[in-house]
Amino acid sequence: MKQANSSPIFWKCYVEGSIAFLEKDKPKLLEALELLKKQDNQMNIEFLEKFLKYCDKPYKEVYSSDY
Repeated sequence: MKQANSSPIFWKCYVEGSIAFLEKDKPKLLEALELLKKQDNQMNIEFLEKFLKYCDKPYKEVYSSDY
């Protein structure tokens, strides 16, 4: 994931948000989400919003569920 720094900004935001979720870093997750919203990438926005809402759940559960 950390190699995504050279990727397009919308992907970089998603990856940084995912890493923040895994590290339970809500401020970084929120920062990535806000930056991603400026890119208007709805699918990835929805995932980061789920990660933020359910940050106490395991990644696999949140990513693969219909919360």
